[in-house]
Amino acid sequence: MSTLSSRWQLTAALVILSACGGAAAGSDDSTASSGAALSVCLGGNTLAGIDVSADQPNTNWGDVAHSKSFAYIQVVDGITSTNPDFASDWKAAKAAGVVRGPYQFFRPGDDATTEANNFVALINAAGGLGPNDLPPMLDWEVYVDDAGNRVSGATAAAEAQTWLSIVEAAFGKRPLIYTYVDFFPGYYSLPSSFTQYPLWIANPGATCPTVPAPWTTFAMFQYGEGSVSGVTTTVDLDTFNGDMAQLLALGGGTPAPAPGCGGKPAAPKLPTTCGGLGAGMGLGQGDSVKSCDGRFELAMQTDGNAVLYSEGIALWSSGTNGKGGDVLEMQGDGNLVIYATTGCALWASGTNGHDGATLAVQTDGNLVIYDGSSALWNTGTGGIPPAPTACGALSPGQGLAPGEPVLSCDGQHELIMQGDGNLVLYHAGVATWDTRTNGTSSRYAVMQGDGNLVVYEAGGTATFSTGTSGHDGAQLAIQNDGNLVIYQGSTAIWNSGTEGK
Repeated sequence: MSTLSSRWQLTAALVILSACGGAAAGSDDSTASSGAALSVCLGGNTLAGIDVSADQPNTNWGDVAHSKSFAYIQVVDGITSTNPDFASDWKAAKAAGVVRGPYQFFRPGDDATTEANNFVALINAAGGLGPNDLPPMLDWEVYVDDAGNRVSGATAAAEAQTWLSIVEAAFGKRPLIYTYVDFFPGYYSLPSSFTQYPLWIANPGATCPTVPAPWTTFAMFQYGEGSVSGVTTTVDLDTFNGDMAQLLALGGGTPAPAPGCGGKPAAPKLPTTCGGLGAGMGLGQGDSVKSCDGRFELAMQTDGNAVLYSEGIALWSSGTNGKGGDVLEMQGDGNLVIYATTGCALWASGTNGHDGATLAVQTDGNLVIYDGSSALWNTGTGGIPPAPTACGALSPGQGLAPGEPVLSCDGQHELIMQGDGNLVLYHAGVATWDTRTNGTSSRYAVMQGDGNLVVYEAGGTATFSTGTSGHDGAQLAIQNDGNLVIYQGSTAIWNSGTEGK
């Protein structure tokens, strides 16, 4: 995790050493248990996730939610090295619908009670650990203290047990233990009592990871690192060995459904009006509901994926395509859930416990679950300004959503906010001007009240502007001559230079 590269290099060296018949240098068997490592393959149902630390700043969790079901977020390394992004990532991941869990980078030799209590306090300060959050995880991959001195196996195991016991008591969920292949028994061997804690094994490049004694199976598998939409750097890639119901039940969370999960879910009660889903309403495959201005559409697709669209461009998805999703239901208990054809829950917003809550498909492009006037969950896709109301112009406060165009009044020129993040002016299918923001996460364009035409990312970062602020009330004209012009009154203060093109 936070020492990824060095750890994986060490892993490779240990594997070579083991193949030669030797033991890892300096191994400590003072807490030894019997048993050999096993190669264990994933089961039939899996979920994709990531784990992040301060090494992944400015994560866009709305984008992450398109491809990942869960994420673990580092809270602190040792006692004092707090992740400065934890609190914001913790809130944003939940808002985006990513099932979240916290982790501690464990430092043997530090005071384990202080480590654990600090970890608990930081999570509580960020909003706490909810019933649908994942259990805490102990990231155990170093065997020396802060001064570089080797910590004995007996001491390290006792410290780890102290941390695990305090954290479990604080949150009521049994923590996981993360480690890499050959850390156990290469550096420490553990008593069989540690198998009560689910294992998260890092085994890069493996199809069936090696499970060290005393465990015989695993819950999580870190199989490599790579690029993920919404993450600014490469990031650890993880797989959960089970379905969504089993993930939520991990560590003693929401109980998993009984085998079979109850059979095919009942046909949902479809919405009768625009704007969202009331309590007890839902969408079956092929059904959809639109915002009341018609700009945004939430669809339950035939591939089992729930997707929020703007002009055919996906703003958010549940990431359940190909997993048998059959029904999206806004339950009476306040939880938005996707059920498979077997009745198994594949995805949930984690907002149960709020009877009567409703889902809104808002005119600003956001999906929001409300309990009365309180927002419980959202997709982080909002903030899109109202659409233009006439041809040939963007008036102050109006803008373009992804895929949305505004035409010149002769219909020959089209300004469109593309799904690739670029604002482009076309004539007869040929681009004559653009903001050169393609390939960014730019989401919408707005003609601001201060006279500035700006392209924004979902998080509110500007990727382009005309630099014309300070001209209150100016508007953008898409002229029949092919020119884009910003006028304040009758005075042109900016133009695209595309007249006659």
